[in-house]
Amino acid sequence: MGIGNGFRGDDSVGILVLDRVMENVRDLREDQIIPVRLDGDQSIALDLMRSVEAVIIVDAARSNVPAGTIFRIDAGDRPVPGGIKFSSTHGYDIGYLIELARALKTLPKHVIIYGIATNNFGHGSNLTAEVRESIDAVVMKILKDIELLQKSWLSVH
Repeated sequence: MGIGNGFRGDDSVGILVLDRVMENVRDLREDQIIPVRLDGDQSIALDLMRSVEAVIIVDAARSNVPAGTIFRIDAGDRPVPGGIKFSSTHGYDIGYLIELARALKTLPKHVIIYGIATNNFGHGSNLTAEVRESIDAVVMKILKDIELLQKSWLSVH
């Protein structure tokens, strides 16, 4: 699930990462991986999470660290840390939605969140250099997560 706004600078990073991941997983069947682009109301994520065993979410993050810093949060069995905010220009903080899904008992077993620290949410489509440089690293981490999730899923089914 890539979250972002392609017209607000660094906020587009979640969607750009999703597109790059999908370029690298073309051999998977549609029932194994479903790309979801959220560029508006994120509350739809609540409905989407009901029907999957695992979700990987990528979004721009605001924190007191340098732009381009990558956060990986395993939120399947623990709360999203409060020091990282994912509410950029597109609605709800994804941490809030995860905790709401947990309270509603609709959270998937595996929830991995990647946040990329950003600092440019101005109008326009230009990413800062630091955020652009982090994309490949996040894509590689997600591809490894997908591989591990597939192995886990195959061992159960």
